[in-house]
Amino acid sequence: ACKAAGLPPGVAEHLGEVVFGANFSLRKHQAQSLVTSLAPNDAPTKNVVVTSGTGSGKTESFLVPVIARLLAERLDGVGSGALNRWWEQPWSQETRWNSIRSGISGGPTPAVRALLLYPTNALVEDQVARLRRAAFRAKDIHGAPLFYFGRYTGATPGGTFFPGGQLKAGGRQKIREVAKDLRKIADEAERLRDRDDEIRGQFQDPTCGEMLTRWDMVDAPPDIMITNVSMLNVML
Repeated sequence: ACKAAGLPPGVAEHLGEVVFGANFSLRKHQAQSLVTSLAPNDAPTKNVVVTSGTGSGKTESFLVPVIARLLAERLDGVGSGALNRWWEQPWSQETRWNSIRSGISGGPTPAVRALLLYPTNALVEDQVARLRRAAFRAKDIHGAPLFYFGRYTGATPGGTFFPGGQLKAGGRQKIREVAKDLRKIADEAERLRDRDDEIRGQFQDPTCGEMLTRWDMVDAPPDIMITNVSMLNVML
């Protein structure tokens, strides 16, 4: 399927493992989605529509081509540096906030490369868990987050305040409140580090490439943004 889609060997080597894990085989509609989605620009225009039963792998039908494109783009590297864990700072005297990706240099330019739209937030949960598991596997292979993703909904921390520029006391207080919640999430993710991916995937983890605040996503857009139609309308 990767060869038919024109993907380089470096992508084919890791694509299945990142999306599915160690043991997998593509179903026919998943393979067809990959080949059709990655068809060259001069091919007849086609849009992929998959109708199939519950548990038949519809989610992977779009995840496989999305992850394939990200892998192909990042064959030359994902940049150098480390994630800026800004939530670990006390935020008592700090004068400037920097986002989670501010410590990464080089690599692909931050931008939304895929938009996952859902009519309700409840439908997002299972899809985000699968995306998280793919992020875990990708990080295990590359040693750093291969891609960044974030869920931008009404429940995403950050609100309308953006901590850009010189911080004042009120701004530090807002950051302190969000940082407290993020520390709890990060601590929980660390406690689950040795559990299998099925369990870990149910919990947020900012170290795998998941962006948890609106601030981080505004400063450096995630490769994959998950949202709903109402929030997209507000953003636009």
